[in-house]
Amino acid sequence: MQGIEFLNEFKTSGISHDSGDKRFQITLDFQDFVGHMNKTEINEFYTDLDQSNRALFIWACSCCLSFDSMVDILKQTTILNERKRLYDDFDTDIQGRENKLFDQENRFSDAKKHIHRKIRTLRDKIDNLESRLAFQASCNDTLRAAKDKAQMIKRTTELKACNFDNLKAALALVLDPVV
Repeated sequence: MQGIEFLNEFKTSGISHDSGDKRFQITLDFQDFVGHMNKTEINEFYTDLDQSNRALFIWACSCCLSFDSMVDILKQTTILNERKRLYDDFDTDIQGRENKLFDQENRFSDAKKHIHRKIRTLRDKIDNLESRLAFQASCNDTLRAAKDKAQMIKRTTELKACNFDNLKAALALVLDPVV
């Protein structure tokens, strides 16, 4: 008999430990079947079963084998598979968290680069405005100096015009005496 046939027989007829019962021989054959398998073969057999047959296999082992053998089979089947599943779940969860962390780091890095570009642009604008302000200030100084010079020329011209008017009036008195 093959392993699945033992499980089907146990499902329909049950397990017996009575030496006079026909099912007792099937129980002994199942013990031999499991006893001749190594741990890897037991795990492969267990993994190939569907969920209901897995539960039936564990039940059959608990009824037919010694406590220590049953514990070893549980370790190699249910516990090992559950451990692998948990490790895979943890690994997937950790990888997901790492991916999220890397994505956040990339976004922060991109934002940092964007901020530094913006700061550089604003500094360039400030430098440009400061140079324009300095140029305007120098133009204002030049214009102020030109304005001051023009005002001085205007005052000088006004003084000269006033002197000219005084000179003209004096000449008019000299040339045209009042009678």
